[in-house]
Amino acid sequence: MNTKLVNYAAWLSLLTILIFPGRPGETGMASSTYGFPFAFLTDYHHAPNGKQIWFIKGVNLNLLGFFLNIVFFYVVLLVITRMAAAYAAKKQRKSSI
Repeated sequence: MNTKLVNYAAWLSLLTILIFPGRPGETGMASSTYGFPFAFLTDYHHAPNGKQIWFIKGVNLNLLGFFLNIVFFYVVLLVITRMAAAYAAKKQRKSSI
């Protein structure tokens, strides 16, 4: 396992919160879910008595969804790096002939 790729995959998973817009929650109270391709962060939109609530109080982090996103991005990055290495090796063999 390439730990550098795991690190990149974890950061990409976190960046999807900022890059992709949140989807509205389907059931229950008003909420938005974030994460791509698997939702792992839910932000609940409720403020008791019209007061501002603390940011973390209305947030739910689904660790399984976060882990699945890391695995997904790790596989994608691994395939890309292997394809790039194969292309570079093929190009080098061609130029040496």
